[in-house]
Amino acid sequence: MIVTLSPRRLQTLVRVAAFAAGTALCVAVASPAAAIDTPPVAAGEQAGATGPATSAADKWLKLLDAGRFDESWSDAADVFREGVTRDEWVAQLGAIRTRVGRTLIRELKTADFSSSVRGAPSGEYVTVIFLTQFEKAPPALETVITTRAADGNWHIAGYNIGAAPPPDPPR
Repeated sequence: MIVTLSPRRLQTLVRVAAFAAGTALCVAVASPAAAIDTPPVAAGEQAGATGPATSAADKWLKLLDAGRFDESWSDAADVFREGVTRDEWVAQLGAIRTRVGRTLIRELKTADFSSSVRGAPSGEYVTVIFLTQFEKAPPALETVITTRAADGNWHIAGYNIGAAPPPDPPR
């Protein structure tokens, strides 16, 4: 289901879709007002960005694991908070986490730097993907989009839980 937000936030999108027997949550937010003038990033700097961005994503996911949804909203990037209110975030994520249960295992799969994300202004982004096993759900992919803020720190710009692809058959 696609939820259209208030006119004040017309340029943002919150999608909620089915996830196995439970629910998936995707907050993909974009706002031209959030654009930051950033110079091009050299390849070496791109590689160096993935570590701090991945650490920020991991720290933020630990807030979710601890049920600290309110704090996770506060710690997210401005563009994230413009896309979903604190109350919406806490309610939606609380319902989803109740359905999927606690996190049992989370494994980093990829962390990729990009200067653009579809529907978002140019900037510095690292998309971090984790393979996660929740207590009451099949394996999932958690995708966390981080962005470097004007203060140089990495913050969460988007989050998605979706079903993981089935494992490759043995050969």
